[in-house]
Amino acid sequence: MIKDITGVNIINQSVGYLARSGRPDSLDLMVAINYASMAADLAMEGASGRMVALRGGTYTNVPISVTGEGVKRVDVDELY
Repeated sequence: MIKDITGVNIINQSVGYLARSGRPDSLDLMVAINYASMAADLAMEGASGRMVALRGGTYTNVPISVTGEGVKRVDVDELY
């Protein structure tokens, strides 16, 4: 349906129980809705080579090329 409207090829990734080890909670659902909404906006704007990200507590979009830039670390003590 999205491809029919936008002409953009998409990948639909379903993160299920086995990948998460449990059911999504309300925060998971809120984040997913925000990511999906922003990704749809990018597609409708014709933006390509971008991905939605959460940076410094703010939803944004960044070039996909950042995924290959060095080592990424998660501060487990701060975030979990």
